[in-house]
Amino acid sequence: MKAFQPGATKGKLAFLFTIAEIGAESRGKPVAALAIESCDTIWSDDKSALLFATAKPPTVGTDSHIGVLFLLVHQRDGWRIDDLMRFTAMEKDSGLSAKLTASAAIAHQLGSEGFDPVIMVNKHQGGRGYAYEICASYKIAGSKLKRFDLE
Repeated sequence: MKAFQPGATKGKLAFLFTIAEIGAESRGKPVAALAIESCDTIWSDDKSALLFATAKPPTVGTDSHIGVLFLLVHQRDGWRIDDLMRFTAMEKDSGLSAKLTASAAIAHQLGSEGFDPVIMVNKHQGGRGYAYEICASYKIAGSKLKRFDLE
């Protein structure tokens, strides 16, 4: 993934790392990231994995960041993308991050019954007096990523 260059390719995967320019002269023009900045394995076991990839498209109007949380599943011939969620952050001092927030007791293994991995995605955005930070947690539900809400 780190070698992938969205700006040099076409297709669905490249589109994930593309954002609309908000600058006055090129407003609405799609801008693709030139490269993937980071790609981290947040969690994995023998059957599935959660990866978080980030990119910074070279937008002129303001700083832009894109993050994609991938759910990969292992099949006989290798890994494939089963689901994904895309996040964007814009403005000065913006960014995206993801981390594993679920923990398990020593006697239990994360990923086993009742100990699903929970990933928190954090978005900070703003500048010019309007900065804010939000986060949301996600877990694997079947073969999909689902927002994890407290009950």
